[in-house]
Amino acid sequence: KALWMELLPAIDAWKHENDIFLKQCEELAQTDVLDPDLLRSKLELFRGDHARGIAAAQSFLLNGKSYEGGDDQTACNFGKWLLTFKTNNPVIAAAARAAVEPHRQFHAAVKQVKALQAEGKKDEAAKAVAEQMDTAAGQVFEQFRIITTEVERAQDLYSKLSDQALKRCREKQEAMRVFLNKLAANSSLLAAKSAKDSDAAATHARMMAVATMVVGFVLALGLGILLSRSINVALVRIVDKLTD
Repeated sequence: KALWMELLPAIDAWKHENDIFLKQCEELAQTDVLDPDLLRSKLELFRGDHARGIAAAQSFLLNGKSYEGGDDQTACNFGKWLLTFKTNNPVIAAAARAAVEPHRQFHAAVKQVKALQAEGKKDEAAKAVAEQMDTAAGQVFEQFRIITTEVERAQDLYSKLSDQALKRCREKQEAMRVFLNKLAANSSLLAAKSAKDSDAAATHARMMAVATMVVGFVLALGLGILLSRSINVALVRIVDKLTD
């Protein structure tokens, strides 16, 4: 009984830690960011692509270095991602929608810069880079920052989940297992004692049965002898009377 009274609080403690773990799982599921590391690496790739686009445009204006592509918003990595990306996270969904227009403006500015440069309007092309490309990129990067915040929240939840499962839940589970092992050992001792008591009772019963048989045999033998003697005495008396 004492062990059971100790086990019950251990079970409650284990259940409490598991409830926290399940609540954290639900919170993670609500973020709809089940692979935060992958999404974060994609965001870093998208940011790097557009930063390199600005650098390429500047190099194009300063050095006349060839600038291939960059004028189609659906052809870059972020543009392709936007075409198929879906999420149930309202923050990420809103940020992705908010990035669509400045992203279009960024690539439209690239097209304009190329056209102005081709027309020999270098100053206007440089102005387009500074005012249009930089501004549009900044707006897109702000939405990347918002999405990254949600990604970091999901990463933090993953870390908490790992800590909860591998440390806290495991600690309470191990404490409960100790009590269960004690109960199992105690049950084995009780079972062994019960079996021993049963064997002793069976041996006692067998001995009593044998003793009863022996006593019965002795009593029967004694009674037979007495009866035989009584009959013999009676016969002798009858013979004596007949002789007289």
